[in-house]
Amino acid sequence: MLHLFWNLLNLAILLYFLYLCLKATQLLRQKLGWWAAAIFVVGVFSSAGKSGTNQADEVQKQGLVSRNRVVEQAISRIQVKLQKELLSSYNLYLLYGPAKDSSSIVVIDAYSTMNGLTGGVVWKPKFITVNTAGNTLKYNVTGILEWRLLGMTLYSEFKHYQGNAPLNESLRKDSQSQTVVPDDTGCPALD
Repeated sequence: MLHLFWNLLNLAILLYFLYLCLKATQLLRQKLGWWAAAIFVVGVFSSAGKSGTNQADEVQKQGLVSRNRVVEQAISRIQVKLQKELLSSYNLYLLYGPAKDSSSIVVIDAYSTMNGLTGGVVWKPKFITVNTAGNTLKYNVTGILEWRLLGMTLYSEFKHYQGNAPLNESLRKDSQSQTVVPDDTGCPALD
């Protein structure tokens, strides 16, 4: 519910800002002429298109093996819902398959995203660990949730999720997808 409120607040402030820009453009046109108003509009749009720092945050991953060590035709995917909000969710995606040299299951890739209505909130995963334990994949996901207002970060929140993703036996043989939804606590505990 907080995410929905934050999105509505962002939208309201953005609409008010656009209204103020329109009024400022009208005043500039009346006082200084068309050229001043045109330069103001171009300046506002060019600065709005720039993002602060465009550094690609790398996610550190542990417990993964190379894709060439897995039987390519048997690669499967699991989607784990880490946390469910009213209109959005935090997800972990795991690609896994049987190893070529043994019958054990190994994980080849892991990534985390935020899906749904995400305006004003940015999920930045920092660290993902996945370990195979029998018929389950044990995961730990750590990241930062940034609360932004008109693109400016106001608050950063540390998030940590851990839990188990059970492997479906049929997925060991076929290349399919599976979605795992933990209990309503939003952060299932490791066994």
